[in-house]
Amino acid sequence: MKKYIFLISIIFGLYSCEEKIYEPIGPLDPWGPVSKTFVTAYLYPDMNYLDVLYFMDIEEADSIKFNEPKLSILFGFSIPEDSVVRDRLFKDEFWYSKYKANTFKELSKKNGDTSYYESGVFGGCMADPIEFLGIVSDKDYDAAHPAGTLLNDIIYVKFRSATEFVASSYKDRRYDIKSHPYRLGFIEPLTIFNSKKRNLVDSYFKFIFEHLPEKMETHNFTIFYNDAAGRRIEIPVTVPISEIAK
Repeated sequence: MKKYIFLISIIFGLYSCEEKIYEPIGPLDPWGPVSKTFVTAYLYPDMNYLDVLYFMDIEEADSIKFNEPKLSILFGFSIPEDSVVRDRLFKDEFWYSKYKANTFKELSKKNGDTSYYESGVFGGCMADPIEFLGIVSDKDYDAAHPAGTLLNDIIYVKFRSATEFVASSYKDRRYDIKSHPYRLGFIEPLTIFNSKKRNLVDSYFKFIFEHLPEKMETHNFTIFYNDAAGRRIEIPVTVPISEIAK
């Protein structure tokens, strides 16, 4: 009888280890607990959890730096309680109520992110690749961009991505959170960003305008967010240019 109990215990123990997403390692590591995955949450775009800010700012990232303040619009989606995300207490994953077809483990496996086993995690990513980001204004921006035309060719986008590090099987330390300023994010022209159909991107994006509009007036912008799952979202943003550009 003891022999059977011992065997069952071993089987259960192996199963439990396989199912864990996090392995806590104690309080001494400033980067937190060891994680089985580099990405620890997957989000779906939800207007109920939308954040939008605008300001003038000097931008810096691993790839580029602007030396003067630029008009910037920061937008993104925070993590709702019912995301496809493991909780902070090392318990089982739970479902995102609207999209039960995809679990955290299925997405991790699909993206090749299943054997990180280190501390220093990326955090949350959008669950589906980004097909297209765009922005228009209801006012003439300049001579080349009348009202209603895409402003994408004068926009840079700042973002964070886990793609490069995960694709290298966690070996390319140029993209490691702990050892490289990569954590500041990437900046690239929005047209280039759209051409890559990026996956494993953070849930926040910053649009950086090359220059201010010719007229210092209030612009009602519309941001377009399209993903590979067919979601099409329009985000309205009213920016009083004359007030923030002082």
